[in-house]
Amino acid sequence: MFVDSRSSLKISWRYSLLIFIIALLQLCLTDHAKSKKYNWDSKYAAIVVDARTGKVLHSRNADSKLYPASLAKMMTLYLVFEDLKNGTITKKTRVFMSRNAAKRPPSKLGIKPGDSLSIEQAILAIVTKSANDVATAVSETLAGSEEKFANRMTKKALKLGMKDTTFKNANGLTSVGQVTTAADMAILGIALQKHFPHEYHYFKTRSFIYRHQRITNHNKLLGSVHGVDGIKTGYTNASGYHLVSSASNNNDRRIVAVVMGERTSSLRNIQMTRLIRHYLPDSSRGRLNQKNISKNQKIASLVLPKPAPKPKPAPKPTFKPPIPAFYTILAPIPKSVPIKSSYKTIVPNWEKNPLAMSSPTGWKIQIAAINNEEKAIQLLKKAKIKNKELLASTNFHTEEIIKNGSVLYRARFTGFPSKGSAQRACRVLKKRKFDCLTLKN
Repeated sequence: MFVDSRSSLKISWRYSLLIFIIALLQLCLTDHAKSKKYNWDSKYAAIVVDARTGKVLHSRNADSKLYPASLAKMMTLYLVFEDLKNGTITKKTRVFMSRNAAKRPPSKLGIKPGDSLSIEQAILAIVTKSANDVATAVSETLAGSEEKFANRMTKKALKLGMKDTTFKNANGLTSVGQVTTAADMAILGIALQKHFPHEYHYFKTRSFIYRHQRITNHNKLLGSVHGVDGIKTGYTNASGYHLVSSASNNNDRRIVAVVMGERTSSLRNIQMTRLIRHYLPDSSRGRLNQKNISKNQKIASLVLPKPAPKPKPAPKPTFKPPIPAFYTILAPIPKSVPIKSSYKTIVPNWEKNPLAMSSPTGWKIQIAAINNEEKAIQLLKKAKIKNKELLASTNFHTEEIIKNGSVLYRARFTGFPSKGSAQRACRVLKKRKFDCLTLKN
């Protein structure tokens, strides 16, 4: 049977067209199904607040509970600034990267377990790169564990008036029960400015250098939208794209705006820019210009957080070395004559370090005797991380002593069953650039 080639080509072309149309319909149906599955409108929320008066200039779904994503790091930094202000840490305090922190997914700085960075470097890494690994490492340094730090975050949120916020971690990665609202994030944005005016400048950082690498800020509104001077971006698959922004007009007017749950970072930035340009001129020092606000727009008062009280300086400890009994037997000591003795008072620091043994036995080693307890503890942690197998069965603690009128903190590991095991540990530690001394309990 003879088949015309032109007829065959015509059938083939029609068949191809039919396949293309079917594929296109399937794609459209799939996109429609996805759009129904991920209802972005239910995620979107926004609020604009006059930072000077607490007046709400714009609000949409501002009380809807949403995943905070990296906006949670605003509270992480709030607590870091609080500890800096209280003097419990300094900008040079070392933050050691644990294996747990290093496992956090991107965005991350990528520091290896056992390595460290300063508190100031950690602040910059969180502000710019929104580093999840660094946020977790900071929480472990300040509270001992991320869970304890998250509890502290939630307590602070309630104290600031963030009534609908619960934190489960320091980095904002999606976790069951970790929620916040746009209104609560506005409160936190205002609190960061009012309570820490000397630290707030970190949020303006557009880039910084870390180990010869330039780290740029995820917040693209810095330097591109007039008046914007921070604060923080955020994103996870579950949350959508977030942004909290602060903007001022010649230091005369200031607003804090929050956009949460946008579909893309571009839409988020466009919407934030619109809100800032529309509402910044309506903010004022104590007065609200309602000329450009619709009649249906609710204007409510947002309770501004009170400034944190100035911490009282801790009283300096006074140490009175005990006088050996034979001194008092031999002769009374006149009150006017100062006692100069090399007698040492040893105060084991069990309460401050729960990891320390309550009744140490056997042998122990000492890796330092320095005048800073925090540095002594950090040195112990570093030695433990870098020599995990060697020191697996040991516990560490600090001991406070008086030597020549100065306070020193001995950094010690306990739990060695024999002198030989303690000496072997010292030999390994010395090869790894640690000082070491074996002692019997």
